[in-house]
Amino acid sequence: SIERYKEIAEIVGRHNNWRFMLSTIENPEQTDYAWLDEQVDLSTINRMLERLNNLLEGENYDLALPYLWTLYISAMRLIGQNDNIPADVTSDRSVLNYMYSLGEISGEEFEWALQVLQLRNEAVHRLQVSISRDELLGIYNHIKSQLIAWGLVAQQ
Repeated sequence: SIERYKEIAEIVGRHNNWRFMLSTIENPEQTDYAWLDEQVDLSTINRMLERLNNLLEGENYDLALPYLWTLYISAMRLIGQNDNIPADVTSDRSVLNYMYSLGEISGEEFEWALQVLQLRNEAVHRLQVSISRDELLGIYNHIKSQLIAWGLVAQQ
C-alpha cells in the first residue's frame, strides 16, 4: 500500500543524502532503454576510449573529465542492461544508487564514483576548474580497470 511506501521513505530519509525512489516499469519485458537514443555496446565503449586518448594527448583535462564520466556511467548502464537492472533511470546518481543497492558495485566504488561525479559536475558547471594531469590519469586508470573487470574492454 501507499502507506507502506511512505513509511519506507521516512526511514530512508533519516540517512544523510538518501532518498526513497519508487520506479515503475510499464512493461517488464521491454528491451529498449529510454536513457539513450542509441544502444551502448562494446564498440561504442572502445570508440569512446580512443576519443578520450585524443583529449588526453591534447592536455584537455577539463574537457576529458566529463567525457570520461560519460564513458564510466555508460558502461554501468550497459552492465545494467545486460543484467536486467532498471538502468533507465533519469540521473547518473540514480544509476550509481541502483548499481550499489543491487551489489553490482562495492561501497568503496560507490563512494569513489560520488567523488568523481562531484568533480565532473564542477568541471561542467563552473567557469574556473583546474584538473591536473595526474588527477585525471588516476581517474582514467581506475575507470579503465573497472571496464576490464566488467569485461567491457580487453586488458592491454
